[in-house]
Amino acid sequence: MDEQTKQFVSDFLGIKELPTERQTQIMQELEDIINRKINLSIYDKLSPEDITALEKLSDQKEIGDFVLARIPDLYDSVRDLATAVVGDFKSG
Repeated sequence: MDEQTKQFVSDFLGIKELPTERQTQIMQELEDIINRKINLSIYDKLSPEDITALEKLSDQKEIGDFVLARIPDLYDSVRDLATAVVGDFKSG
């Protein structure tokens, strides 16, 4: 997460008063959960053939281009997943 996003999430969750170490830990946990959910979502949307092809790629730009070509609404999906994870974290 970029610093602006971290600041927004920290404000939204109301964790600014926690020690910096704890804030960092919470943000890392959220980022890990979001990344796992994004990966699962990508795999759910790709065909078995696309998954096989994706797993052969190693360059991050190639991977990004490959996924975006097959999932044009990826950015919207990522935003929705991240929003849901942060909202779930706050509520429970």
